[in-house]
Order: sequence, then C-alpha cells, then structure tokens
Amino acid sequence: MTSSCTVNLKKGWNWISFNIVIDDMSINNYLNNISSGFWTLDDQIKIHKNKFSTFENGQWITETGLEYIDTKTMYKIYINSDNIVLNITGRLSYRGESTQELSSGYNWVSYPLFQNKYINDTFTDNLNNDYLKSQTQFASFYNSEWLPYGNLTTLEMNKGYVMN
Repeated sequence: MTSSCTVNLKKGWNWISFNIVIDDMSINNYLNNISSGFWTLDDQIKIHKNKFSTFENGQWITETGLEYIDTKTMYKIYINSDNIVLNITGRLSYRGESTQELSSGYNWVSYPLFQNKYINDTFTDNLNNDYLKSQTQFASFYNSEWLPYGNLTTLEMNKGYVMN
C-alpha cells in the first residue's frame, strides 16, 4: 500500500523523523523529494554520534558516515532558506525497521508512526525524573506518568525528540 508524508522545514534547525520507506533510501535520493523550496549551500543534516552531511554543489556530501535515511533515527536538519517542503511517497515502515533501542543518557528519538499519539500511551516504562523534549516543549516522568510541565503531551508525526 502506498503512503505519503509531508515534512515542512523552516529556516534554522528542525528536529524530524521519517515514517516512509522508499526503494532508494540514500540521502541524496530521499531528500530530493522536494515539493516546495530548495536546498542551499551549507544546509546540514545530522544524527546523534556526530554523523552529518552537508549540501554542496547540488548534492549531499558526507565524510562522517551519514549516507542513508532510516525510520528509527531522529535527524536535525539545518536549512538556510525560508521553507522547504518534502513530500515523500512510498510505504509505511514496518515495526522492525523503526524500532529504536534506548540507552542510558541522552537519546535522539524518532517518532515513525503515521498518527499523533499521547506520550503516556507511548512511553510507559520510564524512571522518575526522565524527561522528553521536543524542539519547543518538554515533559517529565514522575509517579508513573508524563507530566507536561513544558506543554508536551503528544508525540507528533515526523517530529524528533530527545529523551534522558
């Protein structure tokens, strides 16, 4: 079954994740699905552990190992232009393609589901004082529930998060 997702990027840093799988997941092919706007010199995509690619001469250049997009990774994308809209068509990722192992310390967390979902329905086995942060909001885990001190109540499709 074919599905599509639209990812809106604004000038500056964007925390995102993807939920669509296409035949060629190479970074240059995947990020070429632009329906509005364009990549500019020195736009950047990065993942945790210092892997990144920079846009130069019409393509994404990597020297640190970021060559493919996947659905279990949260990405930070920096764009210099005002807006870019990605419109990706393919199939939804399977559970095994998007399952992410969390470790102690900071985790960049993707949200590869095709619908928004309440945090308390998603992350249930956390420890007191764990926190979850979106690019603009946060929540803290206390007494078996996520408390939206910073207004974060819902995980949003195609957004990325940091958890500790």
